[in-house]
Amino acid sequence: MIFTVQMIANYDKGKVREVDVPDQMAESASDDELLQSIFKYGQNDFQPQQVYSVSVGDVINLRDELWIVAPLGFKQITQEQFDKLPGNLTQHHDLYWNFLYNDKELPNA
Repeated sequence: MIFTVQMIANYDKGKVREVDVPDQMAESASDDELLQSIFKYGQNDFQPQQVYSVSVGDVINLRDELWIVAPLGFKQITQEQFDKLPGNLTQHHDLYWNFLYNDKELPNA
């Protein structure tokens, strides 16, 4: 089963990586297990691609819900929040940290 990941941790918005999770695993997994699997199979060690591996700050689309990869786990975000996130989050550590851990609102894009 193919899942898309918005690669905004290290790229400008618009860069997408497709991650293939084995169908049998995807069909029986809980959302948390599936997010973990998408992260795992999004690593170049498992599925080499000409882009960075899925990283902290990237956004996974799972069943029409958006999940940002956190340093530990995942956090669900809205489309509006995603729209406000800048591309290349590695250049915006404070914004990302405050959003994830201090419940700060994201500035308008």
